[in-house]
Amino acid sequence: MSSHPSTDGAAHLRLATGEESRGAPAPRALRVTLVDDDALVMAGFQALLSPYTARVEATCSRGVPTELTDVALFDCFAAPEPGWATLARLRDTATVTRLVVYTNGPPQAHVGALTDFGVAGILTKHATADELVTALERVARGERIVDPAFPVELGDDWWPGPAEGLTEREAQAVTLICRGLPNGAIANELNVSLNTLKSYIRSAYRTMGVASRSEAVLWGVARGLHVDGRS
Repeated sequence: MSSHPSTDGAAHLRLATGEESRGAPAPRALRVTLVDDDALVMAGFQALLSPYTARVEATCSRGVPTELTDVALFDCFAAPEPGWATLARLRDTATVTRLVVYTNGPPQAHVGALTDFGVAGILTKHATADELVTALERVARGERIVDPAFPVELGDDWWPGPAEGLTEREAQAVTLICRGLPNGAIANELNVSLNTLKSYIRSAYRTMGVASRSEAVLWGVARGLHVDGRS
C-alpha cells in the first residue's frame, strides 16, 4: 500500500464545486438603454433584442438613465421639434458612456451637425436586430458609426474633428497623417512650413491624448479623420 495520502477526496471536491470545468468568465452583456416615453416603442425595442440576451441587456428609460449604461439610444427627431436639449443632457450625463441617435431618418442637413455634436453613432430603425446589435457592439468599442442610409452633407466650412477639440488646421494635419502622408508632403499640402506643421501636430496630439504617429492614426480613423469632406 502506498504511504502517500490519497487525493481522491480533493479531486472529488474540485469536481463538486465546478473547479475543473470553470473556464474564462463569459463576457459581460452590453447594457443598452432606449430613451423614450412611448410604452409600445419600448416594448418593441426589448422584444427586438430579446434573442440576443447573451450579447446585450436591453433596458428602457423615460428620461436620462439613472443607472450606468454602455450605450444610450435616443430619437431626437421623433417629435415635431428636434430634441436637442435632451440629446445634450444624455451626452453630458455620467451614466451614459456612449450616445447613439436611433431614428427612422434625420433630415440630411442634421447628420453632419450630429457628428459634430459628439454622438457616437446614427443608426437606422430599419436595421435588423443582428445589424443593430453588431453596430452597438462596435460603438461600445469606441467606433463612431453613421449608417450608410444617412449620408453626411458637408458644408464649405466643414472639417473633421471639431467635436474632439481640434482646430481646423490640426484636424487637416491629422487627416493627412491618417492617409499616410509624410510631414513634408503634409506641409506642402497645407502650404505651411515644416516647423509650423510640427506645432500643429504637437498641439493636436495633446488634445487627442496620444504620443505617437501610430496612435494618432488609430485615434483619427476611429473618428473619421481619414475622410476629407473638402476634397
